Amino acid sequence: MKLCISGLPELDNAIFLTSRLKPSSKPSLAIPLENFHLLIKALHYDNIIPQSEVDDMMSALQILHDWKIDKLDLEIWETIDYRHEGIIRLLRGYFINEAKGNVIPIVPGLQNVSLVSTLSYKAENYVIDIRDYIFNGEMLKDVLSILEKHGEVYVVDDAPPNPCPFNEILIGENADIKQLKSICDVTKLGEDSILVRSGKVYKVETRRVKWHRETFHIPRYNKPSDVDYLKNILVDERIVSDVLNILYDLMSQGGMVEKQLIERLGEGIGPDLAIPSLFLLYTYGIITATQSPAGRYYMLGRRGMKIVLDHLKKGEDKEVQENSEGGA
Repeated sequence: MKLCISGLPELDNAIFLTSRLKPSSKPSLAIPLENFHLLIKALHYDNIIPQSEVDDMMSALQILHDWKIDKLDLEIWETIDYRHEGIIRLLRGYFINEAKGNVIPIVPGLQNVSLVSTLSYKAENYVIDIRDYIFNGEMLKDVLSILEKHGEVYVVDDAPPNPCPFNEILIGENADIKQLKSICDVTKLGEDSILVRSGKVYKVETRRVKWHRETFHIPRYNKPSDVDYLKNILVDERIVSDVLNILYDLMSQGGMVEKQLIERLGEGIGPDLAIPSLFLLYTYGIITATQSPAGRYYMLGRRGMKIVLDHLKKGEDKEVQENSEGGA
């Protein structure tokens, strides 16, 4: 692992986590599911969730595995974890699934999540700029350790830590060399000097390093598109519209007892799919259940009500558009 003092080196096949280069794309959060626990910890370190919710959010991991994916898909995560839908939508406003570009911008207030996002990318070199934001120390250590398994890691800071664990120190063009007094004789430093560890000390060597020109960039939040929860969870996409009609009936009637709802689903989508679909609708927060004298009683949940209202709104908008076009 190498340290860069006050500069971003130009490197081939490199990923940069920094606020000082212009990104070409929103960053990706398609991290391997084996690193999902780090993302949940990052949300806690960024004060997005309290410690008491860490285990609850971690419980989504098993369900994600059940969906036969090996990398995090934000829309699937939002679909299955309706209790934390708002938090996941927040992430979707800054992050995407596809890993594009080579510059990962650091999201203010989500700096630890941004750090974890580097695990979505594969490269020969990783440049991690820690100058502008405070990262959790344990999180930084864990992520750097994983990245080292895939490529060379460069950490960018304005001064070496004490103790300094790096094998090489590259000195940027704008570095304050007085910050290096604790580890070397700065009077021996010249143009293109680097420091290379030799035992317990650093010796001065010469190597030409090119540096990026830095400009500060802050990523913007973009409202994410709505996730089609019904399409995602139902076993057969062809039954989505039929189930939607049943949800509308459920809202209109204020609820149904279990037997009535199963019969209604059987009539709409077939008896073989009725109970599996009921289970999915309940599991993913589309409907809720309470116990009544007549048995289990189902009602639309907040998510289910939003689905129905959004569908009605789209129908009204389409009707208005068709009438407008007809009048023209």
